[in-house]
Amino acid sequence: MSMGTFSAYTVNQTSRLVSIIYIDNYGTVSERTIRPLRTYKGRNGYTYIEAYCYLRGETRTFRKDHILTWTGQPSQGVSAPARDVPAQPGAITPPLRVPVEKVYKPAEISRMQPAARKEPKAVIPPHGKKAPSGFGIFFRIITAMGFIGGILYGVWNSPGFELPDLLPDKPGEVYDPEPAARVVVKPAEEPAAPVTAAAPAVEEAAPPPPVTVTTYSEYRGFRIKVDTTGSESACTVEDLQISTTSYYVALRGINDLLFREATGMANGELENIYASADKDGSGALSWEEVIKFQSWLAGAYAYRFNEAALWPYQFMIQRGGDCEDWALFTCGLLRYWGWESYVGAFMPPGGYLGHAITLVYSQQEIIGFGSYSIEEHCYLNGRPVKAGCYIPIDYEKVGDISDAMEADWELKELFVPEEIYGRQM
Repeated sequence: MSMGTFSAYTVNQTSRLVSIIYIDNYGTVSERTIRPLRTYKGRNGYTYIEAYCYLRGETRTFRKDHILTWTGQPSQGVSAPARDVPAQPGAITPPLRVPVEKVYKPAEISRMQPAARKEPKAVIPPHGKKAPSGFGIFFRIITAMGFIGGILYGVWNSPGFELPDLLPDKPGEVYDPEPAARVVVKPAEEPAAPVTAAAPAVEEAAPPPPVTVTTYSEYRGFRIKVDTTGSESACTVEDLQISTTSYYVALRGINDLLFREATGMANGELENIYASADKDGSGALSWEEVIKFQSWLAGAYAYRFNEAALWPYQFMIQRGGDCEDWALFTCGLLRYWGWESYVGAFMPPGGYLGHAITLVYSQQEIIGFGSYSIEEHCYLNGRPVKAGCYIPIDYEKVGDISDAMEADWELKELFVPEEIYGRQM
């Protein structure tokens, strides 16, 4: 089936009427009567025909390769309305009868030929190529539809693509690209649900202010006040004017003060060493922690002979000392944590040179630790000695004695540590 040679027509006001069978971009086939006005070539390379369409009653644009058949009609007595194609002066324009649109099935397209016109076997277009056959036209239509479908599929799946509002909004509506031919089947409307007034908003009550809980505790004769509000705490030792957010810091402040009062020393580095012996942060010293401290001391410091008993801070600076210096440094640790301790001087029977160790006072024996027992009414060098058990600490030995003395050596003197600082021994 030949599609005709469009460039042979003169496009102007008096151009002839043409009957065409046209397929639009949606695949709808329609039969129309048009009056061509002009032809032009678009930027996409396709040729377009602008014509007055008597089916739609207005000027439309048709793509050339979408016209399936093209049949010329006599133009006498038929013209476009004055708003689109001005009538010739003095010409009588009879009423125009516009054919009703008919949608053809694909099988009917190949049989559409005017009865009065016989198509030649071959029509050579102006560009010199052989006109395609009916099967070729059908094949081109199918190919064009596939190409257009591929483009639409790619656009549909591209990021950010939003489908235009072309589809029906409600179930049952049938979409037609031509508004004049739209048929809408509306389902029965359901009665609107009754509108219920919304309940008034209830303002939430403000949360109650946090409650402060106050507790008191005693530590080494001092009263500690703890105010707890939620997850925050405030600790106060009123007698010492200590205020802090940490209970452990409050205990540290009490220990520092009492140690300075007992020894007459105020050395922050020494106090830090003694405070670090509390490995579990409980605020108290245990026997297990004393054993660990003496083991660390034996590895960090050395035995050094000297004439005078060293103050603990001197022992720390010199990194060691002799037996009484070690005993005094250990007594300083125990004094810091509130333990009662002394320096004991032992001598062999009938001997002259002796050995000094630390003795920790306890009212009763400690299981797992050796001790010396002193009964009531005991005197050493004319001074009364408190009755009870005295647990020895000799260098790294806790609850035992080192090789520096024998088990049969006798306790000759018991000193308060602070009394022998700097003394010749």
